[in-house]
Amino acid sequence: MKKYILPITYRGVQVHKSCCCKSDKEAAKRFNVSLYYIRQYAYKTAIEKKDVFEGMIGYIDSGLVIFKFRRIDLNRKELPIKELESIIDIYTDKYYSNT
Repeated sequence: MKKYILPITYRGVQVHKSCCCKSDKEAAKRFNVSLYYIRQYAYKTAIEKKDVFEGMIGYIDSGLVIFKFRRIDLNRKELPIKELESIIDIYTDKYYSNT
């Protein structure tokens, strides 16, 4: 089993998505990208059986949420991807409603 990490952009924020898969093909299907994209841009590492997780998690390490709104507690904190996207949505909407 391998852990795949793929940086993507979600609403202008770089999000590092990760999941556990057995093959590049399975990872491409999970991330909804091509096999070529996984092989070129994803970071993959072998993980131990005890560290395997289900679903998709993600973290952010820069951007609007951390620097503008000073949410340092979210820096590199791995969260379920739906929860992370909702946090990004809240702060992005708040930022653009004030401009």
